[in-house]
Amino acid sequence: MEKWDVYDINKKITGKTHIRGEKLKDGEYHLYTHTWICNNNGEFLIQRRSMSKTLPGIYATHGGSVIAGEISVEGARREIIEEVGLDIPKNYFKLIYEHTNVTKEHPGFMDMYFVRYDFDINRCTLDPNEVMGVMTATLNEIEDMILEGVFFDHEEIFGSEYIDALRKASSNL
Repeated sequence: MEKWDVYDINKKITGKTHIRGEKLKDGEYHLYTHTWICNNNGEFLIQRRSMSKTLPGIYATHGGSVIAGEISVEGARREIIEEVGLDIPKNYFKLIYEHTNVTKEHPGFMDMYFVRYDFDINRCTLDPNEVMGVMTATLNEIEDMILEGVFFDHEEIFGSEYIDALRKASSNL
């Protein structure tokens, strides 16, 4: 049973916890992360979601909910370890974008991290319940995959600022 800290509209922990899968009450939010891992060649490590997950078989970046007691970067790091088996030090994670989703269906805060890390794709250890494969792609290739409908369309949900923040972070390579 996964528990989340409950946040208020100002992204402050309320002291309450929430069980994943249950509906949050009005005025309650949870925290989740997206992490983009980019190597020195400007290629991102992307994953193909397991067929048992929401949006089965679609490509996406790494991420998930921050569990109770964690801070954002700890949750981001844990998700990378769980999904693809890469143990990347916390100091590699750079917060590049924050988004507040106030919809009743998915009230929460999304923290997006950029990680510059020269990974070896062959050293990834995949959790088959989460991920069915990994590959590398440039940002331009990812944008093409979004247009083809095979990559999760973050811009549709989070706005153009999402991809702009990623483009800016990756241009500093």
